[in-house]
Amino acid sequence: MNGRDGGRWTGIDDRVAERRDMSEHGGAERITGLLTETGAFESTLATPKGRNAIGDAMARRANAAHNTRHVITNLRLQRESADRILGTALLTMYRWTNSDTNSQPLPIALVEYEDIYQQTTGGWLFASRKAQQVLPTIK
Repeated sequence: MNGRDGGRWTGIDDRVAERRDMSEHGGAERITGLLTETGAFESTLATPKGRNAIGDAMARRANAAHNTRHVITNLRLQRESADRILGTALLTMYRWTNSDTNSQPLPIALVEYEDIYQQTTGGWLFASRKAQQVLPTIK
């Protein structure tokens, strides 16, 4: 099935939006609550594994001297088993600096996420996320 379970959304789209909101509006360190204990994140910048390592990486990003917005589109879900769903999504990231009043948001990255979601007693959680660049990131 593509994102539906008996005619209702699985709630994964809410998890994706929740993770994005935490990254952008404070609370990046709380992203760990959306991960399984052994959750993993893989990108060209880092490959933290486990809640603690990912939480540390998110806290460092939260202290950056710039703002970002993550526009996530094209979410596709495919059930692999009763408690596991595979997903892909496209991320366009915009960045601007906090200190420059003339700073304009510029697109700096186009990334495809490959996600694995695991059903737990707390609902659907990210088991892993792999970020693959579609276009080179602008520094």
